[in-house]
Amino acid sequence: MLRPLFAALLATCVACAQAHADDEGPAWAGSSLGVSNTVSALTLDPSAEPNYNPYYAVGVSVAPRWAFAPWLSLSAAIAATHEVTDADGTTMSNETLLSDTSLSLGLAGAKIPGVGIGVSGGIKTTFPTSLSSQAQTLQVGVTPSLRLSKRFGLLEGLTLGYGGSVRINAHGYTTSARKAPRIASCRGVECAEFLNTGVRNSQYQTANTVSLGLGLTKWLGLSSSFGLYTSHLYAGQTVSEVSLVPTEPTDTRYAISYGLSARIGPFAGLTTSIGASTFNPQLAPNSTYYRPFFNRYTQLSVDLSFDLSSLVASKDKG
Repeated sequence: MLRPLFAALLATCVACAQAHADDEGPAWAGSSLGVSNTVSALTLDPSAEPNYNPYYAVGVSVAPRWAFAPWLSLSAAIAATHEVTDADGTTMSNETLLSDTSLSLGLAGAKIPGVGIGVSGGIKTTFPTSLSSQAQTLQVGVTPSLRLSKRFGLLEGLTLGYGGSVRINAHGYTTSARKAPRIASCRGVECAEFLNTGVRNSQYQTANTVSLGLGLTKWLGLSSSFGLYTSHLYAGQTVSEVSLVPTEPTDTRYAISYGLSARIGPFAGLTTSIGASTFNPQLAPNSTYYRPFFNRYTQLSVDLSFDLSSLVASKDKG
């Protein structure tokens, strides 16, 4: 399954190497700082569920980038998030959480002759700096990806895109771990059943996304996205003494994402994004399907992104 994806990435690399493009801006162009404000949609409707659980968080992200050539770049990203409301997933009050750290090698610049479809790809490596990944005993995740895009001449540009990726994970254990074993004096591999939760980790995950973007003016644009994600779990153990065996296979998990946003950038170096996004598992705990587009996982956000090279260029001109 992975062979066609790697073959496509190799073809993209060769095509990009043959592409000719002028080098624009400094090598670190595209490096950015971000500030996000996120609130859950149900925060605005206390009567939506029996238990009112508001969520509002502020985040700061850093994403440096370095271009070795017009078609080859190396980038990194990390973010810190602080929930202003009472947090459900932390053990300390006013705790700020780090995201995972990613390091990405990007390939871009090729087009399929005759049809004008842009081809790009890359490989992202994820390191477990977040508490959730550490709880899953993640050691490293590697994600090769491929993206196709087609631009049409409507207003400032209509772009249709498709992205496919496979994330391959390496974990210390096949199931998530507790911070401390249930029996305090128990340590070591022989006591793993008292340290691990039994919730199986994802061995690899496939993702397929489609996106549509429309530039209304040079500083105003709209975008939407839809994604399907399939997580393939580590193999479980069959125990004959257990009587309550699921009738359906439980080796996969499914998730769906939706996104709609507006991009506003009237000033050089600063882009504001206002949008709504939903990333939810396919099934609710009672085995019913979550309502599409808007459900308890829907979040509203206002994000500010500062492009460092544009800000420096504007200051030099001033």
